[in-house]
Amino acid sequence: MFNKKDKSGVSLPAVKEVCGYEIRKMPIAPYLAAIEKLTSLPEDFMAACFPGKSPSEILDSLTAITADSLAELITGACVAAPKYVIALVSELTGIDGDELMNNPKIGPDGLIEIISAFIEVNRLGECVSGVRALKARLTGLTKGI
Repeated sequence: MFNKKDKSGVSLPAVKEVCGYEIRKMPIAPYLAAIEKLTSLPEDFMAACFPGKSPSEILDSLTAITADSLAELITGACVAAPKYVIALVSELTGIDGDELMNNPKIGPDGLIEIISAFIEVNRLGECVSGVRALKARLTGLTKGI
């Protein structure tokens, strides 16, 4: 696996222009910074979905879900989710979050194009496949331990 030369990405560009922005191949550090910022995402996201409620109150709401609390959750998620998506895309691409939100050249379809270009240029599909293969290999090595 590690000794094979992968020629599938030879023709992929290190930069792709989308909506007037250059989407670049990124070093590992920005990924790690984004992952670090995402560690607080579940708590922040739930707080946005259930404003003013403590974690125990949120859990109580989820365990005894009603039509009203489901509507509150969906409304909160719809309001909160774009903020987190924009922040993550901004962090990884270097495009200012306000520009992502307000540039008429981008729009929802452009945001999807930017995300797709980032995935393509950084070969994230291949990365996920590689991680799965590595996990399978390591699982095979540790079965006898």
